[in-house]
Amino acid sequence: MKQTKVVLALLMMAVLAVSCDNSGKIIEGLQFKNDSLQQVSVQQQDIIDGLAQTMEEITLTMDTIASQERIVLSGVDERGIPLTKRNMRAKLAALSNLIKDQHTRLDSLGKALEGSNATVNKMRNIISMLTKSLDERTRELDSLRTAITYKDININNLGTQVANLTDTVNTMKNENASQRQTIARQEQNISQQDAQMHEVYFIIGTKDELLAAGAIVKEGGLFKKKKVNFANVNRGNLKKADIRQFKSINIPSKKAVIIGDVPEDSYTMTRNENSSTLTITNTAKFWSSNNRMLVIQVK
Repeated sequence: MKQTKVVLALLMMAVLAVSCDNSGKIIEGLQFKNDSLQQVSVQQQDIIDGLAQTMEEITLTMDTIASQERIVLSGVDERGIPLTKRNMRAKLAALSNLIKDQHTRLDSLGKALEGSNATVNKMRNIISMLTKSLDERTRELDSLRTAITYKDININNLGTQVANLTDTVNTMKNENASQRQTIARQEQNISQQDAQMHEVYFIIGTKDELLAAGAIVKEGGLFKKKKVNFANVNRGNLKKADIRQFKSINIPSKKAVIIGDVPEDSYTMTRNENSSTLTITNTAKFWSSNNRMLVIQVK
C-alpha cells in the first residue's frame, strides 16, 4: 500500500511538470503574436503617415496647377507682362508634365494602401478624388491647347485678311493717286479753257509802233484808212488780260484814240494832264465788235 502511494505521487508530479512546461510555451507563443501585431500596426501607421504627407504635397501641387492655369487663361504672367504664344505653350507643357507626375504618385499611393480599416478607406477616397481632379485638369489643358491652336489659326486668317486689306488699300491709294492726277489735269485744262474763254488782248502805241507790231494795216488810196489787223496780227506782240478783271486802263498820253469799231456808249475816256484813263462801263458790249482785241493809238 505504501508503495502504491509513492507511485501515484510520482505520476502526479510528472503530470504537473508536463502541464507547466506546455503553459509556458503557450504564453510565449501569445506574447510573440502580440509583438508581431504591434510591429505590423506601427509599420502600417508609418505607411499611413507617409501617405498622408504625400497627399498633402499633392494637394499643394494641385493649387499650383490651378494658379498656373489662371495665368495662362489671363494671358499675362505674375508680373503683368503679356504672355507670348511660345510662353503659353511652354507653361502648358510644364503643367502637363506636373500632372503626369502627380498621377504616378497617386497610383503608387493606391498600391501602397493595404487592408480595409476606416483610415485606409478614407485615404482611398481622397486618392480617388485627387485622381478625378487631375483628370479634369488634363481635360482643361487639352482645351487650352485647342484654344491656342484655334487662336493661331484665327491669327493666320487675320494676317491673310490684313494682307488682303493692305493690298486693297494700296490699290485704292494707287487708283486715288491716278484719279488725283487725272483730276489735276482736268482742272488744269478747265482752268486753261476758262482763261481762254475770258482772254482779251490789247496794245498801246504810236501809229508806227502799231504798224510794226502788225496790229493795224492801211487801206485805200490817197487817204489811207487805218484798220485793225484781226486776221494776221501776231498776238504774241499784244498784252493779255482777263475780261472779268479788265475794267480800266491808264494810257500814258492825253491824246489816245481807240482804233476799230467800239460802241462809244460802252466806255468812257478821261483826259488828264499827261495821260488818259479808259474805263469800260459795259463789258459785253465793249468787246462784242472788236474780236476781243483793243488797239489804242497815242501821239
